[in-house]
Amino acid sequence: MRDTTQHPFAAAALAACLALATGSAQAGEPQPFTIETVKVTAEKCEQDTQKIPASVTAYTAEQAADLGIGDTQSLFAATPNLFMAKSGPKASLGSYGSIRGVGFMHGTSPSFGFYVDDVYYSNFDVALFDLERVEVLKGPQGTLYGRNAEAGVINVVTRKPGPDWESRLEAGYASNAARSLSGALGGAVIKDVLTMRLSGRYEASDGYFNNVHTGNSDANRNEDFDGRLSIDWQPDSPWRVQWVAEGQSYEDNYAEFAPMSWIKDNPHKVSLDHDGRARKHAGGVSMRAERALDGMRLVSVSALRDESTRMVQDGDFTPVDIAYKYAEKDVLLLSEELRLSSDAPGPFKWLAGLYAFHEQDDLSTWMERHMGVTGTFHQQGDTETLGAAAFGQGSYTLWDTLTFTLGLRYDHERKEYDYLWRGGAFMGIADRSGDTDKAFNSWSPKLAVDYRLTDDVLAYAGVSRGFKSGGFNLKADPGSAYDAEYSWNYETGIKSDWLDKRLQANLALFIIKRSDQQVEIPSYPNFTIVNAASSTSKGVELELKARPLPGLDITGGFGWVHATFDSFNYAGADYSGKRNPSVPGYTAMLAATWRFQNGLLLGADYRRTGRQYFDLANTRAQGEYQTVGARVGYEAEGYEATLWVRNLFNANYATRAFQSGNAWYARAGEPLTCGLTVGLRF
Repeated sequence: MRDTTQHPFAAAALAACLALATGSAQAGEPQPFTIETVKVTAEKCEQDTQKIPASVTAYTAEQAADLGIGDTQSLFAATPNLFMAKSGPKASLGSYGSIRGVGFMHGTSPSFGFYVDDVYYSNFDVALFDLERVEVLKGPQGTLYGRNAEAGVINVVTRKPGPDWESRLEAGYASNAARSLSGALGGAVIKDVLTMRLSGRYEASDGYFNNVHTGNSDANRNEDFDGRLSIDWQPDSPWRVQWVAEGQSYEDNYAEFAPMSWIKDNPHKVSLDHDGRARKHAGGVSMRAERALDGMRLVSVSALRDESTRMVQDGDFTPVDIAYKYAEKDVLLLSEELRLSSDAPGPFKWLAGLYAFHEQDDLSTWMERHMGVTGTFHQQGDTETLGAAAFGQGSYTLWDTLTFTLGLRYDHERKEYDYLWRGGAFMGIADRSGDTDKAFNSWSPKLAVDYRLTDDVLAYAGVSRGFKSGGFNLKADPGSAYDAEYSWNYETGIKSDWLDKRLQANLALFIIKRSDQQVEIPSYPNFTIVNAASSTSKGVELELKARPLPGLDITGGFGWVHATFDSFNYAGADYSGKRNPSVPGYTAMLAATWRFQNGLLLGADYRRTGRQYFDLANTRAQGEYQTVGARVGYEAEGYEATLWVRNLFNANYATRAFQSGNAWYARAGEPLTCGLTVGLRF
């Protein structure tokens, strides 16, 4: 597919205009030029992002709002070398993603860890609201996070209760009858002892897909709700305890795939006999207990999370009533982490911890045929996992300039699997059932060296190992196991601040070697997971932040990645040298926000995504494409209003494509969308 956008430099020009226009603006209250320091906790202790010897992208709540980061998809779109293959609504099981070319497909565990307030989410396609900040660590984070952090970690930190009562309310309306409402309320219940914060977000839309067969213009309508209650207790003792209870309820139609040839001229039309349905209800509770000891800090994080997903799709993706596909997935995770870290000044910093979890992951699918020989084929696989780990990391600084970091983690987990095939006689498939088990173990070391060339320039180099847990096949050869996947990440980079901290520039170079790579062999509606490949992902990342004038913030990022199979032969086909599917060759972003005249706001952003392939043989691809966004608003004490637009020039592109029989089907990305958002703070 070719990019249909006709204005490749439009957004860059818009951003440049913002800078040029400052010469004629009347400045309001003087603002500092200095780019604020961002403290992150993704490495289990609070650190300045510019002092961490690894690639870390962090967004404060204000930066996230300026970049339009309101969910996981928009977070991926804003961050270099992150890509999310959107293949359905938030309530579906279809979306997956990659960091630095390391990704995952249907049926396998995620390749990156996704955490909200220290709690692991197995389904990462969620709304992001009431944020304090979002942290993205790129490259294996196995030492501190263990399994499924092979590509990196996304750490979402929500706003915590404060001593003073505050509240906010925000409402919006946009294209396709999209409406949203969010709010938060919090403050001290008992002064200096107990604080609380209640926040929530509601979104609904008629969607932008039109089912021309049924005549429904809301073929992907949605209604999503998120809520969170946080309680912070600081009694007259060394302990501080935080409780969080959160939940999501997502309800969506699921009719989004059409023949791939439609993307160019009819990108948001589908022709299906069933609009489909997807529903996800999820929630959890967690407790973080923290105590200061003599030069140390003890932290305990206990969490319980339950996710339940139900969905039905037109199984043949045509207007003919041939088959429906149903799926149900339930995940229950109970975890406990205990860690002890140094909490005193000095050249030696250290952290040690223990982690244990119990996970129940149950998946059921049905293929219901309505034409010819009819029947319902049921496939069910239930996985119970017990895991434990011990980890430690320490760093030592010499001469206040040279720091060595060394870490190690050992993970052990055992999975027990029960499987069932039933009702497939009409397809010539015999009933099957059984149970099996398998253990997975991994050592995850890390070594890094950083040298402070000046107070504002840090150079570093490091090597780390990550792994992704193995599992069992259900859709083909049920009960057959596939092994864990491992990766080594070699990285060097430089972090720098310039012009009295008006300009921040970070550069990273990396090579990732993956072995025993888990690869999906598709044969819709079935697939097999095999360990048949090794691959190399190499690339570069450049991130810039600038504040050339008071009120003008410019953010830019570029990520290039080349992810190919080193060796992969399967069923007589040689895929060696082929690009890994669903990994764009590059991602780029440039955004500017200008606040002036005591409350006026102008913003623009430009995003460009390189060519990606949809299949192992690299025969189907989405060419490079670009999108442009803009906004204008007014901010005052206690209220704000913003007019905004996304995909200003209505670029057509596919977010996901696959083969079914001899035909290819694809899902189109979001069209031109505009809206108004107003907010109150009191």
